[in-house]
Order: sequence, then C-alpha cells, then structure tokens
Amino acid sequence: MAKPAPWIHLRGLREIRRAREMSQAALAECTNLTRNYIMAVERGMTISDVTHLDVLAAALDVSPRRLQRRQHAPRPAKGTNAKAQV
Repeated sequence: MAKPAPWIHLRGLREIRRAREMSQAALAECTNLTRNYIMAVERGMTISDVTHLDVLAAALDVSPRRLQRRQHAPRPAKGTNAKAQV
C-alpha cells in the first residue's frame, strides 16, 4: 500500500500570487483547483497536499520551496506599537 502524500504549509502563496498580480480565481483556473481551496490554503485553514505544490509553483513560476516560506517579516501583534520599539 502506498504511503499518503505529506502535507505542507504554503506560507508564501498569497504574497507571491499578489506580487504576480494574479487573482485567486485566475490561479485556481490555471491549476484546476478551486478558488475556495486556494483561499483556504492562503488563510491557513487547510494545508496543501504535496501533489498540489508543483502545480501551484509552476503556475506562479517559482520553485516549490519558495512557496513554503514567508517572503516578508510578519506584522506586529495587535496592540503593539512597532515604531515605539526603537
């Protein structure tokens, strides 16, 4: 029996998609995935199957590894003043 495919977090998906000026609907159409699935992966509500990683990376013209990491520093937590931390 084959092992199930591992699951991965695609932390950089939204940032890369936006940098390419591509809508969730356009990415879904290019990859034959649903817009709801793209939205859920971007929001961290679901974790992408490794079989979708290559498809998403190819559609965005990036390496699969780049989709797995955040491109920018995370936003400061609510209630903190980032400018005051000098």
